[in-house]
Amino acid sequence: MKIQKLLHSCLLIEENGKRILIDPGSWSFGEKFLKIESVAKIDAIFVTHSHQDHLSPDNIKKFIERDQCDVYANEEIAKLLTKQDIRTQAIKIPQTINIGSVKIDSVECAHGSLPFPAVLNNGFLINGRIFTPGDSHTFEKNLTSVPEVLALPIAAPWGTFTAAMEIALRMKPKHIIPVHDSLVADIFLPRMYQMCKDLLDPVGVKVHPLKPGEVLEI
Repeated sequence: MKIQKLLHSCLLIEENGKRILIDPGSWSFGEKFLKIESVAKIDAIFVTHSHQDHLSPDNIKKFIERDQCDVYANEEIAKLLTKQDIRTQAIKIPQTINIGSVKIDSVECAHGSLPFPAVLNNGFLINGRIFTPGDSHTFEKNLTSVPEVLALPIAAPWGTFTAAMEIALRMKPKHIIPVHDSLVADIFLPRMYQMCKDLLDPVGVKVHPLKPGEVLEI
């Protein structure tokens, strides 16, 4: 499995000949960010929730036009995208989707609390190996086992770095990829990554602060 981070919470997972893109939001692709042309052809897009840093209809349209890829998302997102003429396969929570020989399980994950109306958020477990929770720190009880790789939000208006580290210390996955980190100023981000390593290396959890476009192979 190859895991590529494409800014913020956007991940590209390559497994068994399939390439699956998670949360191609407006903080990942655009004039000031990455170019869609820099990403090789993808087979499917999965979206965790409707906030713009995870969901960009314009980006999704461009990927569909280029790759004829399929889009999968919960019913709330599917309704939003359908209104914009983006054909989306609505998925239930929980539900299992198969992209070739890659199994993607949707997992219930309540969005972290904000002073705004709640949106429907769910996580994705890919081939039982990597889990990405969207905007949630309350997903542990809905996983039947600890994933090998956890894409862990480390900074958010709805969560804290401390809460993220407490999750990591309880679960102890083999690998953690810090995500949802574009909110942190560049001057402080290396220090935050180092704090992750200082806390988690002693308990055998490997932290991978991937740079934009960098690939982790497991």
